[in-house]
Amino acid sequence: MLGMIRIVIQTAFLLASAFSLVYFDFTFVAVVMAVSLLGGAWFCGWVCPFGSAQDWIAALGRRLFKRRLKIPKQIEKYLSPLRYLLLALSLAGLGATAFLSRPYQDFSGLISGHTAYVSWAAWTLLAFFLVSSLLIDRPFCRYFCRYFCLEGAQYGLLSFFRVLTLKRKPAACLNCGACDKACPSGVVVSERDHVRHPACINCLRCVSACPVKGCLTYTVFWNRRKE
Repeated sequence: MLGMIRIVIQTAFLLASAFSLVYFDFTFVAVVMAVSLLGGAWFCGWVCPFGSAQDWIAALGRRLFKRRLKIPKQIEKYLSPLRYLLLALSLAGLGATAFLSRPYQDFSGLISGHTAYVSWAAWTLLAFFLVSSLLIDRPFCRYFCRYFCLEGAQYGLLSFFRVLTLKRKPAACLNCGACDKACPSGVVVSERDHVRHPACINCLRCVSACPVKGCLTYTVFWNRRKE
């Protein structure tokens, strides 16, 4: 049920972007950041048209290829702080490419036909990540955004202070790892009581995949009552 609702919202926003009904102005960014502070990166998991396209291509990829590719965790842990370094450099005026700072705007420009400001570098990167989605779940969100994207760094920092979060009940958990396998961002949900990870995009796939009803719930962070 959650998956179907998410697809409907993703489709609606994708169509709105295609027909230029959404304007990525200061107000839009302020609302997205406020929502991120309240409950994490909902925009990435439920609204972003580029993320939606990756999800749909990945669904096709799972039908065509049995195996999904992943970067080893030993390498991931060394790459994680990189996007915050890039954000600091950008804020210091040392610059970054336009695609690093607004990937979803570039994609929205492409699907709406407003391509004058989209560079060839952005075209190439967009094509690369969309094709890669056939073999990797959300390659841009899981790898590029997690390590290089300035927008993702902003939402990730806000996620540390989020009020609403996913709560896991250790006593009810079967330690089956279904939640970990379902997460497109590579968050190890089964090792956390509260999921406040900066890579969490609130897609709630872990909740849908969990075989124990009520083991994973969405609640306020300070609700730490033992169950």
